[in-house]
Amino acid sequence: MNRIIQYIFYSVILLQSALVIAQESNSVELHFQIYDEGICIPMSINYHHNSTKNQEKRLVFNTGFNLNRFYVSIKVKDSSDLKPNTNHKLKSSSLTLKSNLDYEIEILKYSNTDGKEEKKMNIKVSELKSDAQVIILLNKGEYKLNEMKHFKLIERNTSPDFKSKDRKAIKHTLKLDSTSYYANKKKKANFYIFPGTNNLYFTEEFDSINERKNAQGVRLIQPNHNNLVWSKQSVWADSDNTKCGYWDYFENDTLAKHELWASVIQERFEWYPEGQLKSESYFVRSNDELKHAYYLKNGAIKEIFTVDPTTKLSQIKTYAYSPDGTVVLINTYKSLNGIIKQGLIKRELFYPSGKLKMEENLGQRNYSIKYYNEDGTERNK
Repeated sequence: MNRIIQYIFYSVILLQSALVIAQESNSVELHFQIYDEGICIPMSINYHHNSTKNQEKRLVFNTGFNLNRFYVSIKVKDSSDLKPNTNHKLKSSSLTLKSNLDYEIEILKYSNTDGKEEKKMNIKVSELKSDAQVIILLNKGEYKLNEMKHFKLIERNTSPDFKSKDRKAIKHTLKLDSTSYYANKKKKANFYIFPGTNNLYFTEEFDSINERKNAQGVRLIQPNHNNLVWSKQSVWADSDNTKCGYWDYFENDTLAKHELWASVIQERFEWYPEGQLKSESYFVRSNDELKHAYYLKNGAIKEIFTVDPTTKLSQIKTYAYSPDGTVVLINTYKSLNGIIKQGLIKRELFYPSGKLKMEENLGQRNYSIKYYNEDGTERNK
């Protein structure tokens, strides 16, 4: 009898595992960017989407600048987990879909002036058999995903490439409202107003010294914008709260820095001139850093700053490497702001194999030092 029960138990486990594997193999990822008037619109996850799990239409993303609001919903006949996700580094969002089902993605834009629906776009997704990506140019009407201009199938579990070499960059279609100039008569900024608004501008800003240094993004400002304090600062300055959405910074026509703003900065990425990631930073609403990391050109970590969200304790780790690229030393420091190192609290030495050789904790009351063999066993000095 016990063997029969055990057999039934293991059969159920195997069946559940098979179903999980089948579900995973039956799922695909759809990655997408949304552009309105040629401007990339950042999306935030609607964390209440699970409350509508058993309804026909589920709101998965939403965002907005001032009173311009954008909503992304998806019509689905079952209650499968869509797993909405955002990747602000790629300016994209993603959904997990089942390859044997049909879906309809609905994108709504509400206008600033009267709060009425301005644009409604429906995209039909039919039996998507592979991971895919698409750039959505927001417009009225109904469309089929696989017939859209910027639709592309990609390999499973790979990152989308929205900057592929076979297409031209998307340019904005906004009307130039005005231009401001520096005292030396050089152009300071171009202001393009969003339709139906009187205080929302896409701006192209130029440095007063280096003409090859410029920035662009959305600002929420008043009509007499030529006299704003921010306009007296460098185009790289972040000490204001008029920025919205994505901001891109260029030097010699190469993207050098990328930020996400919502009155205060949310994320920042910087690159070396050759294109390698130089640093990444993440912030909380108070504008304090939550995490940052600096990288060498070969991709190795140079420094990382982290904050424990519970204890609020923060620290900076610095990494040193051998000529062959193997980490040999990690120093850990206390830091209140992620900039100033306020005391060494830990040292870690490593063998050429990468195994820990020595660990020294420099706490004033609980100092300790330990040495290790390459097999991980502890040894005397």
